[in-house]
Amino acid sequence: MTVCALEWLGRLPVRARTLLGDSLAFWGTLLPWRRPAVAARNLELCFPDDSPAHRRLLLRRHFREMGRGLLDLCWLSRVSPGELRRRVWVQGLQELQDDSGRGVILLAPHFRGMSIGGVRISLDHALAAMYQEQHNALVNRFMLRLHGRFEAKMFSHNASTLEVCRWLRQGKILYYLPDLDLGGKDRPTFVPFLGVPEVSTGTALRRIAALGRARVIPCVTQALDGGRYVVRLYPAWKDFPGSDARADARRMNRFIEDQVRQMPEQYYWLHRRFKTRPPGAPGLYENST
Repeated sequence: MTVCALEWLGRLPVRARTLLGDSLAFWGTLLPWRRPAVAARNLELCFPDDSPAHRRLLLRRHFREMGRGLLDLCWLSRVSPGELRRRVWVQGLQELQDDSGRGVILLAPHFRGMSIGGVRISLDHALAAMYQEQHNALVNRFMLRLHGRFEAKMFSHNASTLEVCRWLRQGKILYYLPDLDLGGKDRPTFVPFLGVPEVSTGTALRRIAALGRARVIPCVTQALDGGRYVVRLYPAWKDFPGSDARADARRMNRFIEDQVRQMPEQYYWLHRRFKTRPPGAPGLYENST
């Protein structure tokens, strides 16, 4: 499938994209690949008090959201600015206004609409995003083209901290997604997250905020019915970063926890979020290497 074919899928009407996304979700839970098992294990760890039946229902809803989200990325690749503004609303834009001229880090957790939220904001503001090179060349080309189509700047995850901080010191915006387990690449500390007491949590956010002299504004995108989305900007965090890396990491995780509880099916459960363990602690996945 070429990039053109992916963009063609984006021309389908909302109803057709929804049905196709649901079909992908159905087969995605049946095919013999490890992602359903990873997602099921994540839900078991994060919601230990839920019944197995409820977690299975949540897993099915999650795959449905991911299937629909995949088709919405195809839509995003060809949508016009006017249509994007009509279908993706932004709440709290006043949070970006600041007389100090400081840059902004938009803390954007991995929910279904994260890419759509970033591209929507890039319509009206000078925005940069960080990306991780994909193993599949087609996927990599498609995602770079998708995120950068409205002149957004793309930083590789291998970009130097100095380069990123220069961008922030110009008073610009960095769209930053820090809630993955990168295997120690972002100098993690171990703090609680939902039902897991010690979770590898990156500390790069606090370093970039300090060196870039930037404000941190949480930003969450939620998918609504009918192919619409809402992007919510929350008040900038005061006294961040603080003097304690663990306290800063816990603050970030608490915010994400609150959002996950509101829409757990839209959070990205397919990633092995808990693969990095404290020294001597047992792995939490059957194949944790």
